[in-house]
Amino acid sequence: MKRILFLAVLLALLGVGCASSIPNGAAVTSFYPIYTLAEAVCAGTSIPLVNLTGAQTGCLHDYQLTTGNLRTLKQAGLFLINGAGMENNLMERAVQLYPALPVVDTSQGAYLLDAHGDTVVEEEETHTVEETTSSSDASPLFEDHHGHNHGALNAHIWLSTANAALQAQTIADALTAAYPDQADRLQKNSADFTAELAALQETIVPAKTEVRVLSFHEAFAYLCADFGVTVAQTISIDENQTPSARQLAAMVDAARQSQIDAILCADDAGLPFAQTLSRETGVPYYILDPITTGPASADAYLSAQTANYEILQEVIHHAKS
Repeated sequence: MKRILFLAVLLALLGVGCASSIPNGAAVTSFYPIYTLAEAVCAGTSIPLVNLTGAQTGCLHDYQLTTGNLRTLKQAGLFLINGAGMENNLMERAVQLYPALPVVDTSQGAYLLDAHGDTVVEEEETHTVEETTSSSDASPLFEDHHGHNHGALNAHIWLSTANAALQAQTIADALTAAYPDQADRLQKNSADFTAELAALQETIVPAKTEVRVLSFHEAFAYLCADFGVTVAQTISIDENQTPSARQLAAMVDAARQSQIDAILCADDAGLPFAQTLSRETGVPYYILDPITTGPASADAYLSAQTANYEILQEVIHHAKS
């Protein structure tokens, strides 16, 4: 009897409970970036909001649905996703098991970058590519196993404040349809969030001359596009392997040849390599937040993006000083 009780308590602590622990008809988000946007929209409402994959999962590269995830989706009334290929690895099974589950793709209408930092324009279901100031060359030095390869598109669209505002409004509209009694608060929250993001964009002081950076995270292409900063090179690190001395030397050569003003990285597997490049080249490195993990709060996105803007503004200030 004591053993059974112990196991029950342990399962509860691990979150392996029955499906009834998830409110029936809850709005479920695919991962943290969408959850934090939904949190901003749902603040002050009674809408049950659940993040499917947890706040520390990060990007959904190669993510496989767990039994607990499937129970959550079974109880969901709405599934809010990023889109642009981010959830490709889990959507096939989710749609197969729960074909009646409404799915809201928040990438609809957003501007998209491809893996080279070029803008992808959708016209009558065909794609054309236009050159932008954020154009970059993806480095062939290492395979991308750190959640940054989602097919032809760069799926990290929430790092653009314009896209984040659009995604928030898409979420607000979907939730308004599902919870009409909460419509006024949802739409006000979305409008307020959009206004805050617009005010943040107003703080940008663009560079008078070209600023070139090397990035260790594909997501930062959207941030750089906001500032008109050129991503000259993107290096993807396999977090499960240690680069050889020859590969490190190739990274240093790539950085020097790109004539960069700064190195951008996240606090992840790319950080030690950014630090190595900085030491070898004398180019400063800066740590940005891809907003793939973090706290569960209504102001989480705005706080993280404000910090990103301040850092990128510093990059511009020091690049040509």
